[in-house]
Amino acid sequence: MRLSAFLDLTFGTLLNRPAISAFGRVVTESSRVERSDLFIAIDPATIPEALERGAYGIVVDTSMDLPSITDEESAWIVVDDLIEALMRVAKFSLIDQPQTIYLLPATALYIARSLFLEKECTILGPDPFTLFLERLINRTAIAMLAHPSLATSPLAPWTQELTLEEPTAIPQGLFFHRQDGQRLLALPILYARECATLFKLAASLSLTLLSSEGRSLLFQPYFVDRHLSLAPFGTTNRAVIITRTLDLEVVTNEIAYLLDQAPWSRPLILLPRSLESIKLSYDRIIIYETLSQATDILTSSLFTYAYMVVGSGEPLPFLKNNDATLSLFDL
Repeated sequence: MRLSAFLDLTFGTLLNRPAISAFGRVVTESSRVERSDLFIAIDPATIPEALERGAYGIVVDTSMDLPSITDEESAWIVVDDLIEALMRVAKFSLIDQPQTIYLLPATALYIARSLFLEKECTILGPDPFTLFLERLINRTAIAMLAHPSLATSPLAPWTQELTLEEPTAIPQGLFFHRQDGQRLLALPILYARECATLFKLAASLSLTLLSSEGRSLLFQPYFVDRHLSLAPFGTTNRAVIITRTLDLEVVTNEIAYLLDQAPWSRPLILLPRSLESIKLSYDRIIIYETLSQATDILTSSLFTYAYMVVGSGEPLPFLKNNDATLSLFDL
């Protein structure tokens, strides 16, 4: 972006007479600055690091104490409001190079992170809004996905909310099969519509789907016997469903969908103390303090399947290996 264009778009004031006239990217975090970047100084204390990393320009707003100009070759710019300035540049970027931002629920966005290549699909959110705008300005990806809340922002004209598709498969327990009886994929019933929608989007935009090697979704069913020992699929009708996210919106949506779509199951729901504020009316929601306590509850309870929220990376004491699990990508 040219210096003159940035000043025109943001009504910015140039504080010096720099040697440069154009920038590479717009960056909001000093730790990611590269040579030729324009640095948006949300925190003025990070300006020295940005300059050391090679920033060609520094942008501050009028609410800050104007910094001492320590590098006359770089452009020093002051604007009325940093967020408003970023928004103006983002809107110009979309006018200059139109691109649709597809809106999907939080759960679908989580799945998209596991399905699509980062260089082909930019997931906007739940990052700080400044980082969101930065990614929008510097975009190079084929697809851009964001939360539906973006529909109420100034960027609404460039958004399209996707209606979740009905899967073209028949639900059989926790899994789906093609109508000809051949297995299509092992898919938790909770994510059927989200995955169908993402697969359709991938086909329409020619997005590359990631393989399952080294990756897993937040949600996985583990099949167990009555002693919580792992059991092969098809040999037991008991499953422990593990969700590895503490995002209240995702968990609330999953549980509500589960209760609506599988009322016959009366699942046991185990949540950590950090999610006790969840607003659902269901008598089998149990708040646990430790994973050991959760394991004791599972061992002593009757259930067809138990839905359990566990923080990312936390080990599960009753699972010794993954041989008896199926994820989205198992065919």
